[in-house]
Amino acid sequence: MRFREAGTVCLLLICAWRIALSTRAVDKVLIVGGGLEVRGSVTYTLNLAKGLLRRDCQPLVLSTGGPMLPTFHAGGIRVEQTDSLGKPIYDLFTFRRYLRSLASEGFKLIHVQHTAQLRHGLRAARALKVPVVFTAHHFSEPGESLRISRKYVRGVLAVSQALREDLVNNAKIPRDLVRVVRTGIDIETARAFRARRGKNEIPVIGTIGMLTRVKGNEFFLKAAREVLDKGHEAHFVVAGQGVENSRLRRQARDLGLTRNLTFVTDFADNYEVLQALDIFVNPSLREGLGITVLQAMACGVPTVSAASGGIHSFVADGETGLMVPQKDSTAVAMAIIRLVEDKEFADKIAAVASNMVEREYPLDRMMDEVFDLYNEVMKKWNEPATV
Repeated sequence: MRFREAGTVCLLLICAWRIALSTRAVDKVLIVGGGLEVRGSVTYTLNLAKGLLRRDCQPLVLSTGGPMLPTFHAGGIRVEQTDSLGKPIYDLFTFRRYLRSLASEGFKLIHVQHTAQLRHGLRAARALKVPVVFTAHHFSEPGESLRISRKYVRGVLAVSQALREDLVNNAKIPRDLVRVVRTGIDIETARAFRARRGKNEIPVIGTIGMLTRVKGNEFFLKAAREVLDKGHEAHFVVAGQGVENSRLRRQARDLGLTRNLTFVTDFADNYEVLQALDIFVNPSLREGLGITVLQAMACGVPTVSAASGGIHSFVADGETGLMVPQKDSTAVAMAIIRLVEDKEFADKIAAVASNMVEREYPLDRMMDEVFDLYNEVMKKWNEPATV
């Protein structure tokens, strides 16, 4: 027994030493984040910044602002808005002067959050003379090749194994640079929203995300029509903003969904919508991971997801959620009806899913892996890089 207790104490000391070492090695990180729209990659940025603060590492998020800005501020996260990040062509001299003003702050590393911001991150790295870590959230477009400078980009994080293979095989990023780091969920926040959730007399079924073609919202609307046509009472929610907004509203009118559908555009984060839902649907055609599905699971909301990309890594059909073929509105409708009709089954998979997320996707685990990479990057920073 004494040996077992001594082993436990040693393990705790090693964990504490590891966290302390990580914090000392990288104590300031410049996060290049782009726009703060309500989307999965921005939720990742928010959780990353929270995780850094909890480890006494000070983040600064460079951003063009957006609906989630108040959520960042509420979390005590410092955000500086610069219009330069939002312009394809911008005043290079102004941006350089801005970067020079940051030089005295002592950032050890730059963490870029989106492919579109990679060039800004590289420019910042040259000005501040620090390395870059890049998190990839989305699959590359056909024929797209990401040209990165190995002099500065010393690590690429993929949010799923499927995305890692895409980055290596299609985007042509060297395999040795790319590692999978599972996205972490802020479990405490999810628990708080889960505790406040109630069940609606008429089931509320919703989807959350940018209103773009790739999110598959048109199939969600068709599924809503089928659910109603089969005699089920329900109300549907589409939460998000984007270029497809007008087209989707026209489609909803054409399908006769006006009385049974609400478009929500003004919300600060996904949890505001999730706590009002009885079922969450993710009809997306391509997902690097699907962090909003994980958030729904953590909140105890049963989920229906189209089979795509990283979704396969955590949705076990019939166990942690229901998985349906892409672009199949009838399959989505039937999955929704199954959850509406069999509330015991819906509660069961929701409970299994929330336990799975708490066990396998906590923010602390993600931050352990992120700091492991940070430390490796800093250790090798002064070594010659392959051009």
